[in-house]
Amino acid sequence: MYLIAGLHRSLQRHPDKIATVTGRRRQTYRQLVDRVARTASALRALGLQPGERLSVLSLNSDRMIELLLAGAWAGLVINPINTRWTPAEVAYALNDCGADHVATSQAGPAGLP
Repeated sequence: MYLIAGLHRSLQRHPDKIATVTGRRRQTYRQLVDRVARTASALRALGLQPGERLSVLSLNSDRMIELLLAGAWAGLVINPINTRWTPAEVAYALNDCGADHVATSQAGPAGLP
């Protein structure tokens, strides 16, 4: 299954509809696809290669969606990590999946990631 096929389809059908909302921040499908493509390019520029595992530990937000989709766009295997897990559970998940890379979020203004 091609994980970002729905993203491309939404861009073609509804480019100016709102795709994500996090607090006051809103973005259209056109903006989302642009950010996802740029993030995928940045991941590749950092040296991440298709097939490598990227674990993502982040609060639910538009930025997390972008990162998950960008990883798929870049050909990475995505492993979302639940922020409510204990440190032992997070460590188990990272070891069990054989994570090559880990991305985390940092809260920004007004606590938004």
